[in-house]
Amino acid sequence: MKLFLCLLITLVVTICSTFAQSIPQGANAIELTTEMSDSTLFESVQGFLENEGFTIGTADETAGTVITDYKVERGAVTIRVLASIENSIVTFTGQGSFGAKDVTYKDIELMNDGLTNGPVRLGFITLSGVVSRYAQTLSQATMEYIAP
Repeated sequence: MKLFLCLLITLVVTICSTFAQSIPQGANAIELTTEMSDSTLFESVQGFLENEGFTIGTADETAGTVITDYKVERGAVTIRVLASIENSIVTFTGQGSFGAKDVTYKDIELMNDGLTNGPVRLGFITLSGVVSRYAQTLSQATMEYIAP
């Protein structure tokens, strides 16, 4: 019985890790491909970000862009979300603002790079979490990390 239970747990962990997408080194954007029209996607993105506690700084449906104001996430990391919508694809990027010693950094591009616990990487991981939660609200969406 113990052997069966161990095999079952191993199988579940293996399957979950196979389906989990790791974030590639240097990734600086996340694309969600949907089957929604751009106008519906625009409203959906804007509404979701507001529900996540972000304040919309700029939203232009014609240009297909949504930019939030900065919001404190994970303690000292402050991020803002930039979303660009075109052809049923929304591309999310982020910017961070954080301080180190007596220096304040603002509008720094978030990416999966740098120190493991560095603010640029933590900001990108936070952005990834926001996008993942949004993707889960959609019936048909494919999420892909973009690395230049």
